[in-house]
Amino acid sequence: HCHLFLMYVPDPVCCVCPGVRRLCEESSCCGKVGTTGFDFFDRHRRPIMLFMALLAVVSTALSVVPVVSTSTKRSVVMNSFWTQGKIHSENTMFFVGLKAVVVDDGDSVVSYEWDSSECSNVDSGNRGFCDKCKDACDATFKVVIVNLITSIPTIMTDLKRSTREGDMNCQKFMAILTGIVSTLTTLSSLSLFLDGCFRHLPDSTTAGNTVSYSLGPGFICLLIPQIIKPLDVIVNIMTPVACVDKDGDDIDFLLDNRLLAD
Repeated sequence: HCHLFLMYVPDPVCCVCPGVRRLCEESSCCGKVGTTGFDFFDRHRRPIMLFMALLAVVSTALSVVPVVSTSTKRSVVMNSFWTQGKIHSENTMFFVGLKAVVVDDGDSVVSYEWDSSECSNVDSGNRGFCDKCKDACDATFKVVIVNLITSIPTIMTDLKRSTREGDMNCQKFMAILTGIVSTLTTLSSLSLFLDGCFRHLPDSTTAGNTVSYSLGPGFICLLIPQIIKPLDVIVNIMTPVACVDKDGDDIDFLLDNRLLAD
């Protein structure tokens, strides 16, 4: 029953629409991508792809944290911050979120949205801190949403490819393409955030007090999936796709064909 469930995970768009199917599933490009792989991965596709699906679920769960960090609520920002700053000798800490920054001086907790004119108070009257961080956070905000949305099809693809009967050329092709594009785009955004809201922040206040910084759960929970995605891409490349005969009636597999040919 589990086997049937995995087999009947919904097909991707590239396999449902007839016109799109000819361009994708039945194209020579997807066919060549589909034939790439090793016998070992074909023989053990079920445990391998189910393990990758599990990692994809973990990746999706982690991707929720950066989305939550888009809130302007103080408690949420303080628990899902991207950068934390500590002003030594003043017992003051500030937490950078994608939409706001929260300052805790030990006696009171104040939050400033990036668009607020009061945000300059965080940098001792200098708008530089707010402007640089705001630009970095605005760019990262879009990537955070896209990262979560694209992580769900990854789970479906890994489940679908765990069975030989359910495997398809365009699924493998799209898994590789979206995995590479998504990873590179997200890493670029993370680098932009580091430049605007971490590496180039002032290391001291106007009063001369030292300021130290650390990355928070929002950043880390978006970084970890970018380590998992390349692994998923590699596994998809290594796992060959099922072969369908010209009439589309019988389904064989690359491994079986090789064994028969020998």
